[in-house]
Amino acid sequence: MNNYICKGISGLFIHKYARNKLKLRKSTFLKDVSTLSIGTIISQLINSGGLLLLSRLYSVEEFGNLAIFMAYGSIVFSFSTLKLDL
Repeated sequence: MNNYICKGISGLFIHKYARNKLKLRKSTFLKDVSTLSIGTIISQLINSGGLLLLSRLYSVEEFGNLAIFMAYGSIVFSFSTLKLDL
């Protein structure tokens, strides 16, 4: 028996569920959200890989100096752009 062609209240619910599922597949919102999510995941993987590479190249002291420099840089960048990030 086909789930989309049922009689009664349960059939009506299944039909509405199937219709909403098809609308969700055609939705541009879901496509846009997945595009942003995949981009964020890829950028996090690149950052993690870069961090592993830098930790192999530099000693603990040099890595600490880099962290301090980046912290000061982010503070200066915040004030210089007045938090108007693009």
